[in-house]
Amino acid sequence: MNTYTKTLKSDGVEHITPVRPHHSKPWLLGFAVRISLICLLIFCAVAYRINFNAKIEALNKRAAQIRTQLKELNIQVYNLRNRREELTAWPSISAKITRYQLGLREADYRQISYVSLMDPPIPRKKVLKQKLSSENGIKKRTAEEYAQISKKR
Repeated sequence: MNTYTKTLKSDGVEHITPVRPHHSKPWLLGFAVRISLICLLIFCAVAYRINFNAKIEALNKRAAQIRTQLKELNIQVYNLRNRREELTAWPSISAKITRYQLGLREADYRQISYVSLMDPPIPRKKVLKQKLSSENGIKKRTAEEYAQISKKR
C-alpha cells in the first residue's frame, strides 16, 4: 500500500483515506527545492554572461592592439619602399659612384656568357578550301562509287 493511504475495513467495504503526518509538510520542501534550483540556474546564467562579456572585452582590446601594430608595420613598409626607390634611382647610384670614386671597369671573361635567342619556328597549317559540290558542278557520288574508290586505294 501507499504510505499516504491507509485501508480501513468496516462492514465489508474498503475505504481509502489519506494519512496525514502531523509533524512535516512535504509540499513545502518540494517547493523550496524547485525555487532554489531556479535561483541556481539564474545565478549560473548571469555568472556565465558576465564571464563571457569579460572575455569579449579582452579580445576586443587585443584586436585593437593588433590593429595599431598593423598600422605601424604598414607605415614602416611604406617608408622602406620609398627608401628602396631612392637608393635604386640613377641619381643616387651616380652620386655614390663619384663619392667613392668607383670607376666602371671591364668585366672578367669568366663572367660573360652569350645566349642566342631565335624565334621559334611557326608551325604551318594547311588550310584546305572545301567547296560545295553544287558550286563546282561536281555531281554527287553514290555509295557504290565511294566503295570503288576505297578499294582502289
